[in-house]
Amino acid sequence: MKNCNLCKIDKPITDFYERKDTKTKLNARCKVCVLVRQKKHKQDIKANPNFKRDAAREWNAKNRHKHKIYNDNWIKKFPEKNKAIQSNQRLKRTVVGSQFHHWSYNLEHHKDVIELMTEDHTEIHTLTVYDQSFMMYRIKSTGELLDTKLKTLNFIKSLNMEIYG
Repeated sequence: MKNCNLCKIDKPITDFYERKDTKTKLNARCKVCVLVRQKKHKQDIKANPNFKRDAAREWNAKNRHKHKIYNDNWIKKFPEKNKAIQSNQRLKRTVVGSQFHHWSYNLEHHKDVIELMTEDHTEIHTLTVYDQSFMMYRIKSTGELLDTKLKTLNFIKSLNMEIYG
């Protein structure tokens, strides 16, 4: 038996998802609470496309010191990404709730971005890994370097994602 961190009910261990990074190797919340929370989270995102951004801003406001340390470390680790993001601050999005994806962080490609919906942009980053030596992304499953905008666009289209702009 294990006590759920959220509903506070003792439940059998089979009612908890595995989580290898914890001492007990189980999630602190039971499966029912996890699913309820996920459903609410999805509804919040549907109701407000900027939900994640707003939640991040709220956390940042409460944890300014931690946020500053994180940002400073990120800027030191990825100066090329920071430079590209700064150079695109004035670009206008064509769709509310969209984000710009940099297919390359090389200086000559800073303003050459792909506009995607936030969920699609997030998924792209779960399926790719940043290769800092090339300042471009690789497909995690194949290791293929997305070294042209065309390759990146074809990869995005293969996932049935809509591209804007």
